[in-house]
Amino acid sequence: MHNYVIVDFSDGYDYVSDENGFALFKAYDRLAREILGFSLPILATEGGMPADRVGDWHRDPRRTEELQAKWLCAAYQAMIRRPEYFYSFNPWVLANLLCEPKAADPRLEYGAFFDKDGASKLVVRCLRGN
Repeated sequence: MHNYVIVDFSDGYDYVSDENGFALFKAYDRLAREILGFSLPILATEGGMPADRVGDWHRDPRRTEELQAKWLCAAYQAMIRRPEYFYSFNPWVLANLLCEPKAADPRLEYGAFFDKDGASKLVVRCLRGN
């Protein structure tokens, strides 16, 4: 499953509960139970900020590194209480130019947890609790 956030900047937006974003696994589970009668294991192999918007993230003043960190930290915290059928959440992208300097897409660098020099961004500090 790819559970990218559908960016909503309205007051009170709850990224973790959004079934069109992070909580898409709930809709997949309902469908599996309706058709098969039981849950299937679900892996989120990509998620977080949409890959096609990461390169433009900085162009909208409402889209900040603080907001990205808040949403992703909330998602990781939600994994502590995840349903037993939901196994993983893997946001896009942990590292980009740091790991693949020749093959990486520079437009995706803004969404990476670590920059090309290995420095951690705000989301990493949030996950560490500092």
